[in-house]
Amino acid sequence: MAWARIDDKFLDNPKVRKAGKEATYLYVSGLVYSSSQLTEGFISDDALGLVAYKGFIKNEQTHAATLVECGLWDRVEGGWQIHDYLEYNPTKQQIEQAREKKATAGSKGAQARWQNDSKADGKTIADAIPSAITPAIANAWHGDSKPIALTHPIPSHPNPIPEKDKETAAAAAFYEANFGVLSSVIATEIDKAISDTSLDWVLDAMREAVTHDVRKWSYVAKVLSTWKGNGRKGQQVKQSAKAQAGSYEAWKACEL
Repeated sequence: MAWARIDDKFLDNPKVRKAGKEATYLYVSGLVYSSSQLTEGFISDDALGLVAYKGFIKNEQTHAATLVECGLWDRVEGGWQIHDYLEYNPTKQQIEQAREKKATAGSKGAQARWQNDSKADGKTIADAIPSAITPAIANAWHGDSKPIALTHPIPSHPNPIPEKDKETAAAAAFYEANFGVLSSVIATEIDKAISDTSLDWVLDAMREAVTHDVRKWSYVAKVLSTWKGNGRKGQQVKQSAKAQAGSYEAWKACEL
């Protein structure tokens, strides 16, 4: 999730006071749009209608001209640029690098938790062995150093983690890092989605949700379903059109 920064003295700025309520709200809506879509402060001509709709603003062209007049926006080729946006907000590259680091750290953390939980389960089983079982075995579980003769030798290396569990852990870690707390229901859905498609598809679908700031598993599931029906290339074209839609009606027409 990207955060748009705004000065706590923003409403005292003479430019803002001059712009008035409607234009100021269009400015804030543009700030949020740019942050969520990683446009680095650029609002295209086609996107202005969507920005205005989300900000409950009518007559967007008039208010956009007011923002330019007050020095809050700059008119540029193909749209508008929020004035000094990158002086207060990170670049697209910085945000993507931070997300990548967070996702990588989350994946490593999930695998570490999985391995620690496995060790904890082993200790619980050891503690649960009743004393009525062969004393030598029971003592061995509780730390007795006397050797025990074994009919079938124990392998020197533990069984490796199944590849499927690794994939589920990686997808779960990405979900926790970018969506929120992972419930048992969502974990089951993720596992099923990987079985139905692949880990790459599931991760890419979650990235699509993050890109459009729709951090819900239902959206991810809908993306995967569309990819399975229409192919991934066609889905990417539709989402790209949605991101650039110029009005609410056009934006809704691009929805899945």
